[in-house]
Amino acid sequence: MRKFVSAATTFITLSQGERFEEIDMADLCQLYVIWPVDDQWRVRYKWLKGWESICDVDFDTDNAALVYAYEHFLKNESLKKSIKD
Repeated sequence: MRKFVSAATTFITLSQGERFEEIDMADLCQLYVIWPVDDQWRVRYKWLKGWESICDVDFDTDNAALVYAYEHFLKNESLKKSIKD
């Protein structure tokens, strides 16, 4: 499992055969999980409301999935900031 944290948001990339455990979510408000399915990579987002799919496609590499997740994160952060202003 690889983990990256930015602004209290955690990005987790799982390896082939690795399982995500609920304990991995302890004290996390925002979480992106990236995992392999066959030769593709999927990404899901968890916020206070629960899990949601942020795209309808799988990615060719784990890096492409991470970049997509991070762009989603940046877009959400800018939206939250504009609502506060």
